[in-house]
Amino acid sequence: FVKILPGAERMAGEQEDAELWYCLDGSFSYDGKTCGRGTYLMLPNGAQVKAMRSTGGAEFFVIALPMLADLAAAEKSAGAHPMVRAKESVSG
Repeated sequence: FVKILPGAERMAGEQEDAELWYCLDGSFSYDGKTCGRGTYLMLPNGAQVKAMRSTGGAEFFVIALPMLADLAAAEKSAGAHPMVRAKESVSG
């Protein structure tokens, strides 16, 4: 769980790991829009995310997906998708 305290801000920047943020309570503003309970955000790895602010506070359930960044790095270094390589190397 992540809480943004009343008047606080989560700074803008590059998103390291992909994350899903689901607002359980309160309200927040992101990219010029005010959102509240029941709103979710998908923050992809490597994306330039905007600042997130909350006047009255907000609480989120957050799911981090670090494996997406790992898969992208493996694909970039190998020149092909890791699952494709694994399939090609199967003999029999």
